[in-house]
Amino acid sequence: MKSNWIQINESLKLQCLGVTLEEIIVQDLNFLWVEIEDEYGIDPALQLERTSIIIFPLTMLSKRIEKNETINFTEFYNSLGQTLRILCLRIEIKNNNLTNH
Repeated sequence: MKSNWIQINESLKLQCLGVTLEEIIVQDLNFLWVEIEDEYGIDPALQLERTSIIIFPLTMLSKRIEKNETINFTEFYNSLGQTLRILCLRIEIKNNNLTNH
C-alpha cells in the first residue's frame, strides 16, 4: 500500500481489507459467499453463481502485501474486476451456445 498504513504483521487490517474486497466483488459481480473446507480448515471464498468457479479474495491482497508488493487498491480491483467480467461473459456465451444447439 502506498501510504504504508498496513504493515506485514497487521493481520487484522489485512483481513479487513480482504473482506472489503470480497464484499465489493459480491455486490459488483454476482458472486456468492461460500465456505471451502480442506485439510487445513475452513476458509471464506466467493463462488460465481451457478458455476464451479471459486476465488479467495480474503488472501489475494494479504499475500501480496506480505511479499512487500506495492498495491494500488483501485488498480488491483479494476484489473481483477475486468478479468472476472471477461470470465463471466465467456461462461454466459458458452451457456447460450449450449442452449441454442
